[in-house]
Amino acid sequence: MIGRIVTTLSAGIAYWYSVSLVVGVIEPWDADGFWRLWYPVALFLSAAAGFVFGKRSWLAGLLIVFAQTPVLGRNCGVGGSCGQMWAAGLVMLGLLALPAAAVSALAGRMASRSSHAD
Repeated sequence: MIGRIVTTLSAGIAYWYSVSLVVGVIEPWDADGFWRLWYPVALFLSAAAGFVFGKRSWLAGLLIVFAQTPVLGRNCGVGGSCGQMWAAGLVMLGLLALPAAAVSALAGRMASRSSHAD
């Protein structure tokens, strides 16, 4: 399980860091096309990770979304340009993580059913 957590978190960090670099934003949710491209890709990644996660597949969605936190820390610094917005940012990530957790849980459930059907 620890290996899956580390792999999923690393993939999420790499994804969100790439988004911030490609689009040139500090906060990935500020990226042009966030709602129509970047967040749906994150939901897809959540589903893919949830499919292989097993019983705690919902955790994959949380990891993918909350992987933005170290990206924000690197881009802003804890006391840097994002300053007092850290609390609001964590609330935003919590809200964004809910659909991702649901998608990854559903994918995990589908994987469990398909493995029982064999």
